[in-house]
Amino acid sequence: MRDKTSEALNELLPLARDGRDFYSWAALQHTAPGLRDVFRALTSAKAELINDLSVHVATLVDPPALDSTLKGGLRKAYTEVRAKFTLDLDPMLISQLEEAEDQLLRACEEAVHDDSAELRASVARYLPRVRASHDRMRDLKYAFAR
Repeated sequence: MRDKTSEALNELLPLARDGRDFYSWAALQHTAPGLRDVFRALTSAKAELINDLSVHVATLVDPPALDSTLKGGLRKAYTEVRAKFTLDLDPMLISQLEEAEDQLLRACEEAVHDDSAELRASVARYLPRVRASHDRMRDLKYAFAR
């Protein structure tokens, strides 16, 4: 079961890296100062999650995954291109970041319903933080849609 738990946690690491890298990039864009602060805070939250997941995977005697996902890289590249042609950057950034949060949350929720008790317990440790980040972006997305 350790292998399954380690493998599943290692699948979450690249998704968290995608989010960290995307938030970091978004914080450097010409956004409202309050949003910049949110993006920086979520960059830090993702960095902490990556660190905690990496340590957890290492305790399972596996090397932590060090890469990001192709999908995450493509989403960021797509957003970078769109940003060059978008007058109102903030809603577009928020929408794309919320989609990245959706992907990580879905992966965690799938893992927490696995038949492995060790995997469920491991992912349950991180789920509240992942859900909080997701909910923050979802709420921002709805606020900008009004």
